Amino acid sequence: MRDGDLWHPVDDTMPPHDIIDLLRSTIGAEPAEKTMGYIHKVYEDGVREGREKGREEGRRALLLSLIERKFGADEDLAARLLAASDRDLESLTERFLIATSLDDLKE
Repeated sequence: MRDGDLWHPVDDTMPPHDIIDLLRSTIGAEPAEKTMGYIHKVYEDGVREGREKGREEGRRALLLSLIERKFGADEDLAARLLAASDRDLESLTERFLIATSLDDLKE
């Protein structure tokens, strides 16, 4: 690689401190710190979104499991539950608590 080249190979085996050092030597300390701050923010946002999605999927899976244990499997209701908005999922969960049949959940 020649001096002044902005292309440096980085892969997922490089320790983070080596990546930071490479950035500092390539673009300077201040831009490197700003870049790493941005990368960290994007990473944290992704982790948060992933956790939220995982919780939502868990709620859906739990409710579906409870419905199937109490009333048996129902493909139409399962499809509706998987496509439900957060508000509809909450409403369906509340109705499940007092439901005596699958029809109570389909209303």
